[in-house]
Amino acid sequence: MVDWIVPDTIICGLAPEDQGEAPGDEIRILVDSGSGVTACPPWHAQSVPLEPSPNVVRARTATGELVKHFGRKRVPYVFECGESATITYEVLEVTRPVISVGRLNKTGHTVVMAPSYANISGGRGKVPLPLLQDNDVFFLVG
Repeated sequence: MVDWIVPDTIICGLAPEDQGEAPGDEIRILVDSGSGVTACPPWHAQSVPLEPSPNVVRARTATGELVKHFGRKRVPYVFECGESATITYEVLEVTRPVISVGRLNKTGHTVVMAPSYANISGGRGKVPLPLLQDNDVFFLVG
């Protein structure tokens, strides 16, 4: 579930020391049409508490291996366009944050991945969130 407008969020998402990345690095959230779950690794948003998840998540890798599920995090972001969002992640052994396009569609959002532009719109957000295309992969950047 993604809630697009949340008060009291931190500009540019998280403090660099809480990103699990080098200070000053941008946060890239993979927007994946093949993922059935919105997930992040345990190191992402370290200052955000891990909660028990009400969902039973049985995620598998592309090779069929089970992925460990640690719980859930609700991570606040503010994007360059001024929109704020809280993304609810299932915390899994993954290498980067991933947003499921299918889950976005279920919550009333539209994801456009066109040659000339890409964005996420709908839900409670007033401004479409632009996506960055890096080669053939799309990211929401914080």
